[in-house]
Amino acid sequence: MEAALQNSNNQEEALHIAETEIRDLKETIQALRTELEQYKFNQEDAIQNAVSAGASENAQLRGTAAALRDELEKLKFEKDEAVQQAVSDANIELAQLRETIQQLRDEMERMKFNFEDDRQETERETRDEKIHLQNTIVSLRKELEKLDGK
Repeated sequence: MEAALQNSNNQEEALHIAETEIRDLKETIQALRTELEQYKFNQEDAIQNAVSAGASENAQLRGTAAALRDELEKLKFEKDEAVQQAVSDANIELAQLRETIQQLRDEMERMKFNFEDDRQETERETRDEKIHLQNTIVSLRKELEKLDGK
Protein backbone atom coordinates (compact mmCIF):
# COMPACT_ATOMS: atom_id res chain seq x y z
CA MET A 1 0.00 0.00 0.00
CA GLU A 2 2.77 2.40 0.99
CA ALA A 3 4.78 1.44 -2.12
CA ALA A 4 1.75 2.18 -4.32
CA LEU A 5 1.35 5.56 -2.59
CA GLN A 6 5.06 6.27 -3.12
CA ASN A 7 4.79 5.23 -6.79
CA SER A 8 1.75 7.48 -7.18
CA ASN A 9 3.64 10.38 -5.57
CA ASN A 10 6.61 9.74 -7.87
CA GLN A 11 4.30 9.77 -10.89
CA GLU A 12 2.65 12.98 -9.71
CA GLU A 13 6.07 14.57 -9.14
CA ALA A 14 7.25 13.43 -12.58
CA LEU A 15 4.07 14.81 -14.13
CA HIS A 16 4.56 18.11 -12.28
CA ILE A 17 8.15 18.32 -13.51
CA ALA A 18 7.05 17.59 -17.06
CA GLU A 19 4.27 20.18 -16.89
CA THR A 20 6.77 22.74 -15.55
CA GLU A 21 9.20 21.94 -18.35
CA ILE A 22 6.42 22.14 -20.93
CA ARG A 23 5.33 25.51 -19.51
CA ASP A 24 8.95 26.69 -19.73
CA LEU A 25 9.11 25.44 -23.33
CA LYS A 26 5.88 27.29 -24.14
CA GLU A 27 7.32 30.47 -22.59
CA THR A 28 10.47 29.97 -24.65
CA ILE A 29 8.39 29.43 -27.76
CA GLN A 30 6.37 32.57 -27.01
CA ALA A 31 9.60 34.50 -26.51
CA LEU A 32 10.87 33.18 -29.87
CA ARG A 33 7.62 34.18 -31.54
CA THR A 34 7.87 37.66 -30.03
CA GLU A 35 11.46 37.92 -31.20
CA LEU A 36 10.47 36.85 -34.73
CA GLU A 37 7.67 39.43 -34.82
CA GLN A 38 10.12 42.14 -33.75
CA TYR A 39 12.50 40.98 -36.47
CA LYS A 40 9.71 41.31 -39.05
CA PHE A 41 9.02 44.94 -37.99
CA ASN A 42 12.72 45.79 -38.23
CA GLN A 43 13.01 44.09 -41.63
CA GLU A 44 11.96 47.23 -43.57
CA ASP A 45 14.77 49.25 -41.99
CA ALA A 46 17.35 46.54 -42.70
CA ILE A 47 16.27 45.47 -46.20
CA GLN A 48 19.73 46.04 -47.74
CA ASN A 49 21.24 43.68 -45.14
CA ALA A 50 18.50 41.06 -45.53
CA VAL A 51 20.67 38.43 -47.16
CA SER A 52 23.34 38.31 -44.46
CA ALA A 53 20.89 38.91 -41.63
CA GLY A 54 18.60 36.20 -43.05
CA ALA A 55 21.41 33.66 -43.11
CA SER A 56 22.27 34.46 -39.52
CA GLU A 57 18.65 34.28 -38.45
CA ASN A 58 18.18 30.95 -40.25
CA ALA A 59 21.21 29.49 -38.48
CA GLN A 60 19.90 30.72 -35.13
CA LEU A 61 16.43 29.29 -35.80
CA ARG A 62 17.89 25.94 -36.89
CA GLY A 63 19.92 25.85 -33.68
CA THR A 64 16.87 26.70 -31.62
CA ALA A 65 14.77 24.04 -33.35
CA ALA A 66 17.55 21.47 -32.85
CA ALA A 67 17.83 22.41 -29.17
CA LEU A 68 14.07 22.05 -28.76
CA ARG A 69 14.15 18.63 -30.46
CA ASP A 70 17.01 17.50 -28.20
CA GLU A 71 15.18 18.69 -25.09
CA LEU A 72 12.01 16.95 -26.25
CA GLU A 73 13.86 13.66 -26.77
CA LYS A 74 15.42 13.97 -23.31
CA LEU A 75 11.96 14.44 -21.80
CA LYS A 76 10.66 11.30 -23.55
CA PHE A 77 13.30 9.14 -21.85
CA GLU A 78 12.67 10.62 -18.39
CA LYS A 79 8.90 10.35 -18.25
CA ASP A 80 6.54 7.50 -17.48
CA GLU A 81 3.29 6.63 -19.27
CA ALA A 82 1.28 9.56 -17.80
CA VAL A 83 3.91 12.11 -18.84
CA GLN A 84 4.13 10.71 -22.39
CA GLN A 85 0.80 12.37 -23.25
CA ALA A 86 2.26 15.75 -22.27
CA VAL A 87 5.29 15.06 -24.49
CA SER A 88 2.95 14.23 -27.37
CA ASP A 89 1.27 17.62 -26.93
CA ALA A 90 4.69 19.29 -26.98
CA ASN A 91 5.51 17.48 -30.25
CA ILE A 92 2.39 18.93 -31.84
CA GLU A 93 3.33 22.40 -30.69
CA LEU A 94 6.89 21.91 -31.98
CA ALA A 95 5.53 20.92 -35.39
CA GLN A 96 3.49 24.12 -35.41
CA LEU A 97 6.62 26.07 -34.57
CA ARG A 98 8.51 24.41 -37.40
CA GLU A 99 5.69 25.35 -39.74
CA THR A 100 5.77 28.92 -38.43
CA ILE A 101 9.54 29.04 -38.85
CA GLN A 102 9.22 27.75 -42.41
CA GLN A 103 6.53 30.32 -43.18
CA LEU A 104 8.76 33.07 -41.82
CA ARG A 105 11.68 31.77 -43.88
CA ASP A 106 9.48 31.71 -46.97
CA GLU A 107 8.28 35.24 -46.27
CA MET A 108 11.83 36.45 -45.75
CA GLU A 109 12.85 34.80 -49.04
CA ARG A 110 9.92 36.50 -50.82
CA MET A 111 11.00 39.82 -49.35
CA LYS A 112 14.55 39.24 -50.57
CA PHE A 113 13.33 38.48 -54.09
CA ASN A 114 11.01 41.51 -54.04
CA PHE A 115 13.91 43.70 -52.96
CA GLU A 116 16.04 42.35 -55.80
CA ASP A 117 13.21 42.94 -58.31
CA ASP A 118 12.76 46.49 -57.01
CA ARG A 119 16.49 47.13 -57.23
CA GLN A 120 16.62 45.85 -60.82
CA GLU A 121 13.56 47.94 -61.73
CA THR A 122 15.21 51.03 -60.25
CA GLU A 123 18.39 50.34 -62.20
CA ARG A 124 16.40 49.89 -65.41
CA GLU A 125 14.46 53.12 -64.84
CA THR A 126 17.70 54.99 -64.08
CA ARG A 127 19.32 53.60 -67.23
CA ASP A 128 16.25 54.50 -69.34
CA GLU A 129 16.17 58.01 -67.89
CA LYS A 130 19.88 58.46 -68.62
CA ILE A 131 19.38 57.39 -72.24
CA HIS A 132 16.40 59.71 -72.56
CA LEU A 133 18.37 62.63 -71.14
CA GLN A 134 21.31 61.90 -73.42
CA ASN A 135 18.97 61.85 -76.43
CA THR A 136 17.45 65.14 -75.28
CA ILE A 137 20.92 66.68 -75.00
CA VAL A 138 21.80 65.53 -78.53
CA SER A 139 18.52 66.90 -79.86
CA LEU A 140 18.99 70.24 -78.12
CA ARG A 141 22.56 70.50 -79.40
CA LYS A 142 21.38 69.92 -82.97
CA GLU A 143 18.71 72.53 -82.54
CA LEU A 144 21.24 74.97 -81.06
CA GLU A 145 23.63 74.29 -83.95
CA LYS A 146 20.81 75.01 -86.42
CA LEU A 147 20.11 78.29 -84.69
CA ASP A 148 23.81 79.22 -84.59
CA GLY A 149 24.17 78.22 -88.24
CA LYS A 150 21.43 80.55 -89.49
